[in-house]
Amino acid sequence: MILITGASGIVGEAIYNKFAGFYSVIGLAHSKTNKVLLNIDLTDADAVKIFFKNRNIDTVIHCACEIPSRSKLQDAEIYKRNLYMVLNILENIKNNVRFVNIGGTVIYQLRANASLTENAALSCQTFYHLSKKHIEELLHLFYKGTKNLLNVRISSPYSLNRENDSIFYKFIINAVLNNKIQLWGSGNRTQAFTNTETLALSMKELLDMHISGDFNFVTTPSVSMLELAKKIKEHKKGLKIEMTGKEDPEDNCRTTIDISKVSKFITIKDTLSNDIKKILNRLKP
Repeated sequence: MILITGASGIVGEAIYNKFAGFYSVIGLAHSKTNKVLLNIDLTDADAVKIFFKNRNIDTVIHCACEIPSRSKLQDAEIYKRNLYMVLNILENIKNNVRFVNIGGTVIYQLRANASLTENAALSCQTFYHLSKKHIEELLHLFYKGTKNLLNVRISSPYSLNRENDSIFYKFIINAVLNNKIQLWGSGNRTQAFTNTETLALSMKELLDMHISGDFNFVTTPSVSMLELAKKIKEHKKGLKIEMTGKEDPEDNCRTTIDISKVSKFITIKDTLSNDIKKILNRLKP
């Protein structure tokens, strides 16, 4: 039985939908319930203990996370909740249970021009970032000496079928509603993106091959904000790209996420342009 946490989120939903077609799965969600997902607060130790009792879970895919942009909690509380979720799960499993952690490239030092491998320098700027780093450390200790941990670092996930608050969707929605995209700074700040449907398929492939270790996973390793706007313009007639002249505090971020390690096992195609076209067709008035 595969347990997928955060199954109502943009990443967890994609993984749950893909895996449900192949395996016996249980999806957990705290923010949303439906007829399929179970509603459990993973920070509640007693609730987690009751859930695991008499259930034969052989794989955990952990997508649940308290995200600052969607939370009313203070930074320190976000940090605690994210760690408690993992600690409570580990209290109820042994290290022969396979664990897939969906982490983030936010833990890297992103203010540079480097191509960031899994060994790149880390620089946590917020409690949220720090929680991601410390979750990885907890899992590495728990699974030390085993090959049962797959730790995947993603960046700016987006779905073809569901909007979120990423810059990717903000640009597309502005293009649809206002026929205009406004850029701050030089427009040369870069961002890596992750198609969640591709991620879900790739997680199945990696698990089926029993791959373990730390991996970067992005479907678009690097694109500047100006390049992103131009890709949208290719599929949106009359779209205006305007430079606002406002300072972009992240303007000096020109990093690329290196995915050569995971590419030894699977092929990742950059589908950004085709994805933009599909989403524009879905959202057009």
